Amino acid sequence: MEKAKEVNWKCRQDLATALRGLHWYGLSEGVCTHLTMIAPALSGDGEVMLMIPHGLHWSQVAILFILDWDLKILLYSTFYIPQPQEIEARKIPYNKAG
Repeated sequence: MEKAKEVNWKCRQDLATALRGLHWYGLSEGVCTHLTMIAPALSGDGEVMLMIPHGLHWSQVAILFILDWDLKILLYSTFYIPQPQEIEARKIPYNKAG
């Protein structure tokens, strides 16, 4: 599990660096531009997809802002909407009105 945590943290560093670097080169404003990364889950059980929250500008990315989503959920559902209790457990701000 410690190895998974180390690799996950390194992937977060790499993704944040890539996003900030691409912004520096002026490549963050395209409508088709996005970056994600696959990393080991912190628990060591499976993999997660790392991404930044919607609306966070690439110039503001920090390692702690990066979200991780369980690949089993992402890959086996065509459209997944997290339930409010899942979002609240992760402390992600959301619009309760829908």
